[in-house]
Amino acid sequence: MRPKIDVSVPAPEPSVTRKVHNHDGFYLRSSVGIGTRSAFIATDSTSHPNYTVNGGGISLDLLVGGTPSPGLALGGGLMLSGVTDGEVRADGAGNVGSGTGGLLLIGPFVDGFPMPNRGLHLGGLLGLAGGGAMRQDNEDEFNGAGLGMAAWIGHAFWVGKEWSLGGDLKLDAAFLRDDSGDVVLADTWYGFSLLFTVLYH
Repeated sequence: MRPKIDVSVPAPEPSVTRKVHNHDGFYLRSSVGIGTRSAFIATDSTSHPNYTVNGGGISLDLLVGGTPSPGLALGGGLMLSGVTDGEVRADGAGNVGSGTGGLLLIGPFVDGFPMPNRGLHLGGLLGLAGGGAMRQDNEDEFNGAGLGMAAWIGHAFWVGKEWSLGGDLKLDAAFLRDDSGDVVLADTWYGFSLLFTVLYH
């Protein structure tokens, strides 16, 4: 005798992985912005005054990588930041004129999206650093290398299937050494940048 009501349930359809508006696959991020920075040049020699270059300038970032896990990007990055017409202050002498400076960071990065289909992301880079600082009168020039890092938080909005636009707030820091001259110099660099970002991911 057949039942009056059919209570059988069909097998569920196979799940479909979302490919559009989801942070996965190839990762490419390019950023440009402005920031404020400080480079403190120090030495143990009493014949060489410590001095600081403070000022603002442009920031440029380029990150390329992949996505081994949904919402988690890994790869390599290059970051440039500079100081243009900054203020130079020497120990015991105050403001002694203007100067310039710059920092280059190269190394691996990680960038994570807590929700892979949304724009909020947090990341960091750790790697090799090279930098310089120079007073306007070409005295006390620093050119050194060492280690550096950067950390950022940002948000981007989808403008295409894989493209998004947004902004980042970034902190960078580096510890550099220059032993090319008669006096060994050490540079402690740190800065903040506000960046406009174009992301393909």
